[in-house]
Amino acid sequence: MIAGRPSTFHSKPWWVSDWWNLEPTGRSGDITCDIGTVGDLAVAAASIRGDTHRLDGDRCEDAFFLSTGVTTSGDSFLVAVIGDGLGSAKYSSFGSRRATELFGNHLTATICKTDTPSPKTVKAAVETAFETTKAKAPKWKGGDLSAPPLSPSKVSSAEIETTLTFAVVPAEPTPNEKRAVLIGSVGDSPAYRLSEKKWERLTDSGSGDIVDSSTRGVHSTDQLTTSMPELADSDVLFLTTDGIGNYISQGDDMLAVGTHLANRWQQPVALHEFINDMTFDMRGVDDDRTAIVCWPNRHQYMS
Repeated sequence: MIAGRPSTFHSKPWWVSDWWNLEPTGRSGDITCDIGTVGDLAVAAASIRGDTHRLDGDRCEDAFFLSTGVTTSGDSFLVAVIGDGLGSAKYSSFGSRRATELFGNHLTATICKTDTPSPKTVKAAVETAFETTKAKAPKWKGGDLSAPPLSPSKVSSAEIETTLTFAVVPAEPTPNEKRAVLIGSVGDSPAYRLSEKKWERLTDSGSGDIVDSSTRGVHSTDQLTTSMPELADSDVLFLTTDGIGNYISQGDDMLAVGTHLANRWQQPVALHEFINDMTFDMRGVDDDRTAIVCWPNRHQYMS
């Protein structure tokens, strides 16, 4: 259990509180989840609608995208992407889903055309995927699933703005039990490495303050900030939106949520447990929540 004052929102069952309201036009996105394996990786991902959007009857503004690919030389890999639609963007829910899918699909397809991906070729693929996403995201077709009910010409890119954070993870084990992982981001959705129950932030933390809806997004920046940390077989890779990321740590101090998840996610957990871990209840913690967790060397957790 996480220490903290419980919220009023969860003081009554959802079916009697009148606080859990459906989005009028459908696809509220209360819980979206994918779970599975590729190579020696185990991966779990979920988005959960926050209490503020439940109360207002709005859609979840977070999104995630997972895809896998194989290079021409037979090396398999995972592409994991998360997005957090900006609160100031009118169609942020659509924007986050569209940007994560466009970026993830294009990046995967490009890497699949390479032989043995190097940091240089993968970064070049990232740049191309990012430019393609920026160009195509505002050009949907009328009637596209969950698209704004207007012509794209009448919707500005600022109205579909979203953060974006991604990882490209080799899916096969390496002789030295370490693999180079390409991490990239724009905005305030962080990536972490969990090692020996301690979180290390892999993306820029900015000022260290909680960032509001004025944070940068896909359409308001020229490029992603990237890095290539190593992931050991004993480590865990964690991508998240600020609905969880803001409560992992503060400076060098681990917060209650960070301690709880470090204990829970040191190894893979069952699907229902993963969702339950993400639905922690604390007063004032009411934003959408998205997490992608990747465990290398999955067979080490047999017992």
